[in-house]
Amino acid sequence: MLLHNVSVLTLSYIAGGSALFFVGILDDMLDIRVRYRLIIQMISALIIIFWGVYILIILAQ
Repeated sequence: MLLHNVSVLTLSYIAGGSALFFVGILDDMLDIRVRYRLIIQMISALIIIFWGVYILIILAQ
């Protein structure tokens, strides 16, 4: 199996990134309304957050 020993963190990146990728493709083909794109992008971000990805600190340069 391809994803047998993959961490949950990696799977969250794959799931969220794939959702964003396919929304972009669908938007190019079908001209999806902004509201629906925003909802799908928020769900994608929540998938990543739900699986434990977060930013501890943001450094300004």
